[in-house]
Amino acid sequence: MINLKLSSILTTIAEVSKFQTGEQKIVINLSRAARTIRDFKGSIAEAFKSGILEKTPGIDSFSYGIIKEYFETGSIKLFEKIKEKYPEDLIKIVRLSGIGTKRVFNIYEKFNIKTLEDLKDLFALNYETKNLAESFGIDCLFLERVRHSVNYFESLIWKYPRWLVLGFAEEIIENLQ
Repeated sequence: MINLKLSSILTTIAEVSKFQTGEQKIVINLSRAARTIRDFKGSIAEAFKSGILEKTPGIDSFSYGIIKEYFETGSIKLFEKIKEKYPEDLIKIVRLSGIGTKRVFNIYEKFNIKTLEDLKDLFALNYETKNLAESFGIDCLFLERVRHSVNYFESLIWKYPRWLVLGFAEEIIENLQ
């Protein structure tokens, strides 16, 4: 599961980098590296130790530096700074489908929402979306997308991503053969 954990860390750094630095190349490279690690067949730790990871397509030098820091120290300074500055739930909100990073940070500031529960509570109060949008100066359509994304996120709890299930199914099939 180290592959999934490291992939998630790189994705989080990429998402926050969209808002903080706006450097598109870094965001794209981190996202690509996260997908490469997530989809890597085998242990990413073994690939790092053997030197294969450094030559793997989809892993640029910046991403490799982050991965190297993780395996050598057990943590990533940049990720630790992100966790200090932003609550973990805010990062979950950032990763919700249909909600852009800048908009999430806008919600964070305007509504003083720090957790996914706060966001759910905002919609649970059954405010008229139009009135809510007007009072905070946010597009009504955007708030509807946020509501939809939160409901979708809630529906996925305790479900596994298809790619993960397929990976396990392939492994089971190989072992049975």
